[in-house]
Amino acid sequence: MEWSRRQLVLSALRAGLGAAAAAQWACATPKRSAQPATPAGAPLHTFDASQAVTLRAVMETLLPDAPGIPGARQVNAVGYLDGILAAPRAPPDDLAAIAAGLEPLQRQAHAQHGGAFESLDASAREDVLRVLETDEDGRAWMATLLVYALEALLTDPVYGGNPRGVGWAWLGHQPGLPRPAKPWWNA
Repeated sequence: MEWSRRQLVLSALRAGLGAAAAAQWACATPKRSAQPATPAGAPLHTFDASQAVTLRAVMETLLPDAPGIPGARQVNAVGYLDGILAAPRAPPDDLAAIAAGLEPLQRQAHAQHGGAFESLDASAREDVLRVLETDEDGRAWMATLLVYALEALLTDPVYGGNPRGVGWAWLGHQPGLPRPAKPWWNA
């Protein structure tokens, strides 16, 4: 049986693997300062307007919504990503890698479907990403974006992702107390 990314993510999160992987990743990753997440639809700090439109389309393809299931748009994945990457201590490799991945993505979209990635329908976008994932750099690029999308899904809303706890509600997660009153970088 071939699984969609949505089915795989849901299965992993419900099995607790997502939380365990996120915890392991968080422990292995140095703490970083971040800016407040960029509100949905607002200009990004780290990417120009054209890049922002493309990133939104990619994130929404990697983490699509479905009835009752929040996707990248609902969890403010791009705004969360922008807030983290705009920080003074942001991981510089992530910003450079994400920006560098946009050009091959657009080349592939034009080669396969004759248009910009963001102008393609959902099926064509998926086709483009399937080709990119056959390349090591493409896989790494999508994995980086997916990590940020999952962080946005699971984070406390005070950090700019998971507005109103939509990701938690979907997963049936009850956050621990006390919850942060403000982001740790503003504490």
